[in-house]
Amino acid sequence: MALKPTLLLGTLQLSTLVLNPPAAADAGENAIAHLYGLRASYDDCLNKAAGDIPPMMACIRTELAY
Repeated sequence: MALKPTLLLGTLQLSTLVLNPPAAADAGENAIAHLYGLRASYDDCLNKAAGDIPPMMACIRTELAY
């Protein structure tokens, strides 16, 4: 499926934004999420993960399953 690599790319880009919060603006995160069709709950999940890799991977798996 062509959608999964695109979704994975989006999740990796969002993960980068989450790991580097000073460089990321809320508007930029929302624009990327909208562009890749990610849910707001995914962003909330990544924020709760606070940069810890295993919880972030769980967020990614959940969003990919969706």
